[in-house]
Amino acid sequence: MRNKIEYSYNDVDFSDVRNTFLSLTEKTYPHGHEEEVLGLLPKLMKDEFGNYYKIIGNRPTTMFTSHLDTVDNEQNEVERYSTIEDGVEKITTNGKTILGADDKAGVTVMLYMIENNVPGLYYFFMGEERGGIGSKKLAKNFDDVEYVKDIVRCVSFDRRGTGSIITKQLGKQCCSDEFANALCEQYNSLGMNMSPDPTGIFTDSASLLEQIPECTNVSVGYMNEHTVKEFQNITHLKLLCEVSCKIDWNSLPTKRNLIQIDDELPVGFKKVVKSAKKIDTFAGIDDDELGWFIYFDLDGLKPSIIVSEMEKIINLTKEHKISMSGFMNNGYLLVRL
Repeated sequence: MRNKIEYSYNDVDFSDVRNTFLSLTEKTYPHGHEEEVLGLLPKLMKDEFGNYYKIIGNRPTTMFTSHLDTVDNEQNEVERYSTIEDGVEKITTNGKTILGADDKAGVTVMLYMIENNVPGLYYFFMGEERGGIGSKKLAKNFDDVEYVKDIVRCVSFDRRGTGSIITKQLGKQCCSDEFANALCEQYNSLGMNMSPDPTGIFTDSASLLEQIPECTNVSVGYMNEHTVKEFQNITHLKLLCEVSCKIDWNSLPTKRNLIQIDDELPVGFKKVVKSAKKIDTFAGIDDDELGWFIYFDLDGLKPSIIVSEMEKIINLTKEHKISMSGFMNNGYLLVRL
């Protein structure tokens, strides 16, 4: 049976997972509105790129990430409903708006871990749904940021479903098999059912593949993200919060060698990729049996912004004399080099 949730925000107890999630999803927060959610969060530091972070412990080696923006273009109030089936609670909407569990579920996990004083560098990024704006700015200036010097693992809480530890993003190995297996083993020993998953696309940890050896993305229990059919498995989210506080993060192996992704490119493609990185929606590069592709994240953008970005992409192809051949895949425009 579906029951409408009557929720009025009073105060947030971050140890109450359901309460935190409901407080964060009363409305949506498209890029440009992220700072409106800060009143629901603990006191955070602001970096020079517009992101927010908190450090717990002395020189932590693990970065945890989530993002504050949601994919929609306009801010909306969200009407939510609860259903319980076989002991699992799911939160849905009235079918007129997204829920915003992508990625307020991840924010909820990080707030729970902060509440429980788990050591780490907690990063709340801006503009992930617009191609990782905030995380890419950090990546470009990584060597100049003192408090990231010791980070060897980046764990994003922004994956759909309930069972994935992501090992590849945009076709690139983002963490070693040893790291993924060790993390799965710890989660599963504490009552979860996680497994390595090579089908990741993009979240903020993908922006940091050239800076941090082990980068992954963990399932937080939402499904049908970016649509009005989005829902959140609250039962999974509660368990994930509790178990993530018990993981021995520092014991996880560091095996993936840092590489400069551009070094893999054929020499003739390096100039065009360098230019492509200046376009706001640039999301990465990848190769397969069909050749090399540049990814541009156009998912959820206003038509006027898509037109503007397409003009930049077309000018890019003209400048570097490459054919404008490509296709759309999961909200990304793939331009073949």
